[in-house]
Amino acid sequence: MAPACRWRALTASLAVLVAAAGLAFRVFTVDNLAETVVLRTDVVAGAEGMEVEELSDEGYDSKMAEVDAAFSTTRPRLNATRWQAGRVVPPRAPSHAANESHRAETSIPAVEGGTPTARVHSVDAGHSPAGLPGGQAVGLRLDEIQFVVMCSKLMRHKAHLSHRTWCGVPGVRCLFITDAYFGDGHGHDLTPMFKVPRVRSINTATCCKGIRGFFCGRHRQETLPAQYRFLPALSHAKQLEQVVSGHVKWIIVVDDDSFVFLGNLVRLLSTLDPERPSYFGDFHPGRDLVCGGGGSVFSAAALRQMDIGRCISAMHHMCMQSDWMFGECAKRAGVDRLKQFSCHTCAGGNRKWPQKVAKSLHTCHFMQVVDPFLHNIPMERSHTPSIIHGIPPDQLVDTFYRLMGTSGSRLPPGALPPGVSAPAANSSSSSRAAVGAR
Repeated sequence: MAPACRWRALTASLAVLVAAAGLAFRVFTVDNLAETVVLRTDVVAGAEGMEVEELSDEGYDSKMAEVDAAFSTTRPRLNATRWQAGRVVPPRAPSHAANESHRAETSIPAVEGGTPTARVHSVDAGHSPAGLPGGQAVGLRLDEIQFVVMCSKLMRHKAHLSHRTWCGVPGVRCLFITDAYFGDGHGHDLTPMFKVPRVRSINTATCCKGIRGFFCGRHRQETLPAQYRFLPALSHAKQLEQVVSGHVKWIIVVDDDSFVFLGNLVRLLSTLDPERPSYFGDFHPGRDLVCGGGGSVFSAAALRQMDIGRCISAMHHMCMQSDWMFGECAKRAGVDRLKQFSCHTCAGGNRKWPQKVAKSLHTCHFMQVVDPFLHNIPMERSHTPSIIHGIPPDQLVDTFYRLMGTSGSRLPPGALPPGVSAPAANSSSSSRAAVGAR
């Protein structure tokens, strides 16, 4: 064989070996559950191929120094003008009667107060200042929770799935935040919906040059513009009539592919005081922010205290992640961060410390990345978790409908608003067929 041919054959063989090595994985077990948890350690990306490289502590501290400088040049925006990003599509379907129309034309004064210099409390397990005395529970109804579901027209099948499963339970308030209006797949509006357009022209190439190339990955480049819709969405939620009036006690921002165990969530929030400013979810280790896929939970008192208008002014000209902006805005308002409900999967914790995650499955409530623990969550044996994220895309539909039938999704007595009936047992199966047909 000629030398050139032998060289080509050798390189081809090496390529095959490298590919095989890439597919191979080590398997280990965690025996601290009734069922053995099998983990794949070759998974280096999230459920949708997202980059998992974490920003170093040095890089994060540098970015927060920029944020400090930006806040020093902005003023508190007390009684700021209401966020006018677009119109709201009111609900039509009778089954979603609890989702009142939230029209942008309605004049509701914004209360953008905040105390940026207030003392901040970071609360760890075993100490919950937001809890009620003695851990007593109060009656919390579904319509006292406002969900803000972040979605997009391009990936609207995810919003459709949430709309037809947990968001479709009578009494649930879901406000869909989108970049462009779209329907429910059956010729009707997906309701209620509020459009938050791109609020700034983002130079992704410039962002790529900073903080050691953190924003250079394809996924971060593609999703960077969407990061700037979160604070305006929270600002709009803050000014909803039911929030301003005090009827809504909790505001929770989730992704359109996050699954909410309504029963578990109501049980948890019933033990906490919405009049204590608090912010929680699946916290990043060592940082005062939660990974938003597992839910970003704000008490009504926290939202009243946060100067969201100032946060937008200070941070929307910078290369930022939405989780950073939420965490910093809450921190500067002196809001307590309750870390005892984290499942420790933020920042790749599901791979870095699987034993810690596995041990917390019986007690934690918010999971940024549920894979590979999805089939080991004790859904029929405890009141956890409350919100999960990171379900593999090819399992999303089946998993959502399967989880709707678990004990965590069953509501405790008194959770339904007056005059609202529980959903029929077969209501989800027909919706499932509609989703599967798309």
